[in-house]
Amino acid sequence: MADDEEADPELIALLRQSLGLGTSSQPRPADTGVLDSASYIYNNSIDVAVDMFGTKRAAAHIWQNMQRREYSTQNWSEHELHPKTKDEAALDFIFTMDLLNFCFWSDDLNSKFTVEYHDKQWTGYWGLVAALHRALDEGIPITSPFCWYMTKRSLITKAPATGERDEVDDEAADETPETQKVEASEESGGREDQDPMADSDSELVQKLTKQDGLMAASDDGKETRQDTDKSEPVPDTVPPSQSVEASKSPQTETEEVEEEVLISKELLAHVFRSQTTELLPLLDERLECLHEAGKVLHKHFGGSIAELVRRANESTATLVNLLVQYFPCFRDESRFERRQVKFYKRAQILVADLWAAFNGEQFGKFSDVDKLTMFAVGKSNFAAAASGVLSKFGVKYSGKTRRQK
Repeated sequence: MADDEEADPELIALLRQSLGLGTSSQPRPADTGVLDSASYIYNNSIDVAVDMFGTKRAAAHIWQNMQRREYSTQNWSEHELHPKTKDEAALDFIFTMDLLNFCFWSDDLNSKFTVEYHDKQWTGYWGLVAALHRALDEGIPITSPFCWYMTKRSLITKAPATGERDEVDDEAADETPETQKVEASEESGGREDQDPMADSDSELVQKLTKQDGLMAASDDGKETRQDTDKSEPVPDTVPPSQSVEASKSPQTETEEVEEEVLISKELLAHVFRSQTTELLPLLDERLECLHEAGKVLHKHFGGSIAELVRRANESTATLVNLLVQYFPCFRDESRFERRQVKFYKRAQILVADLWAAFNGEQFGKFSDVDKLTMFAVGKSNFAAAASGVLSKFGVKYSGKTRRQK
């Protein structure tokens, strides 16, 4: 063989590609990593064994029943509590619903969390959905991100000599001429064309007050109550008469500060009030989810859930990844046999609900629905054991499964 003989470039390219060394102009499709985690757990599990033949039989049984019952995405909206519209309001409702969709177990089986709505009593997940509808009927925009979190700008007076800061006197605001009064308190969510505090949601100003439970987090992180019923609009500019007085007192100056306004536990408890003594479990955790989601939407998506969905570019896997990347409450991960494993249960439920609610169109239009996996529900392990999917339990799990724990 001659020394100057060159290797076949196509053969080299094929070899590099097989070794994962080649470059491709086509972007790799998004993947959640959930199936990889499931495969790892399957191959390394000791206490629980998944029966391959039992799994195939269960899958065939589920598929046959879906065909027989003509189940499709259109069935999702047939339930009386699921949204019927195909608009942004429905999107906000579904996001809120799935954001708070966790843990409805009651210690007392005779006194479950129960919501009465439309002359019916609803428990568990349906109780949560009914409570959201009831709140909206009462004029509380609980499904709006602006209800969970917003920012408020106000003017304060500052005394440099002592470092103390006081709020602008209400009387000074009252003396401001009507032609010069400017509302300095803004509920900003990043979108100038949408202000839920005005027009259709104007009642929120009265509802989310000291009496109904609105909290404001000041600059030092301490929560303070805002009583908007007793305060006048703070002027954005200082009238000439006040500027003369200000010149006589050079030691004081005004400063604009921004406060975070958060939905409170009192208001959330009112939204999810129960007909029984059993309240909605984990109310504090659900409150934290709303605070967290409101801040994330405000900071990264202009306060818009629709913008979040649009950034997924019609990909279920991308939307799931966005949810777990930006919202820690959707990021259910754990350690198993020295490896981080992913479940992403509620993130996938949210995406699947959008796909079903919008019947594969608008906010539910996705090109890779097959990327979603089956997500476990509260008693799926019992059903899996009964159907032969789970064929073996370790000692520490067998007794708990038989006792349905």
